[in-house]
Amino acid sequence: MIDSQMVSTPGGRLHVRVIGSGPPVLLLHGFPDSSLGFRDLCESLAARGFRAIAPDLLGYGMSEKPAGLAPYRTEAAVADLAALARWAGGQVAVLGHDWGGTLSYCLAAEHPELVSKLVVINAAHPESYARALRTSFQLLRSWYILFFQLRKIAEWVVTRRLVFRWLLRRLVVHKERLTDARVEASRRELLRPGAATAALGYYRAAFRWPIRCQKPIQAPTLILWGDADPALDQRLLADVDRHVPNVRVRHVEGAGHFVQWDEPERVVDEVAHFLR
Repeated sequence: MIDSQMVSTPGGRLHVRVIGSGPPVLLLHGFPDSSLGFRDLCESLAARGFRAIAPDLLGYGMSEKPAGLAPYRTEAAVADLAALARWAGGQVAVLGHDWGGTLSYCLAAEHPELVSKLVVINAAHPESYARALRTSFQLLRSWYILFFQLRKIAEWVVTRRLVFRWLLRRLVVHKERLTDARVEASRRELLRPGAATAALGYYRAAFRWPIRCQKPIQAPTLILWGDADPALDQRLLADVDRHVPNVRVRHVEGAGHFVQWDEPERVVDEVAHFLR
C-alpha cells in the first residue's frame, strides 16, 4: 500500500508517495506528470524488494507551490532533492524522467555522496542539451519551450482537456495503455491551484538562468531511451560519456518519451537488474 507523507525541504514541503521496504529508490517525474505517473513502477519496484519514494516536485500535485521563479531554478530544486535524499536514508538510487532526469543529473553531479546509482529515462544531460540547442536538429523539437514563456496563455492552453490529452498521446507509442481515466487523473494534478504556473516555472527559470552541470557524474548510470521520442533527438546521447564516464545506454525500440508507460515490464526489469 502506498503511503503519503509530507517532507520539509529548503524550498517548501514536498508531497511524497512511499511503498515497499529495502534499498531506497528516489523516482523523479517530469512535465506534465506528477508522482502519480510512477504509481505502477513504484508498485513493481516494491514487489522486487525496493523502497520506492516518489515525490511531487515542488509546485506539482500536493507539494507546496511557492510564488516566483527563484524556487524553480535548478540549484534550488537540487537543494530540495538533496534534503529529500537525506530524509530517505542519506544515499539513494535515483531514477529520473524528463525534467526529473535533468534534475537527477544535476543532483548526482553536485551531491555524489547522496547518489549510489542513477537511472535516467529520456532526458538529455544538461550540457549535451545546451550544445544541441545551438543546432537545428534539437532546436526545432524544442519549440514548446518558447511557447511556455507566455505567461497565463501557456497555463490556459496546457490545462485544456483536449490539449492535455493530445500532449500525452503524442509522447507515447502504445496509446491503448493511456486510458482516458489515466489522462484525467494526470490533468487533475495539474489543475490544482497554482500547479500549472509552478510546473511551467521550471522552463521559465531555465530560460532566465540556464542550467549548468559541468561536474562529471561518478555514479554508475543507466540510460533508458525510447527511440520513438518526438521531443528529444537520439543524437543528444552522442557525447554523454564525456559527462557520465560510467554509463550504459539501453535503447528501447517502439517506445516514446514515456518509456515507463510504453514498456513497463522492460523498464522494471532493466531497473531492478541494474540496481541489484
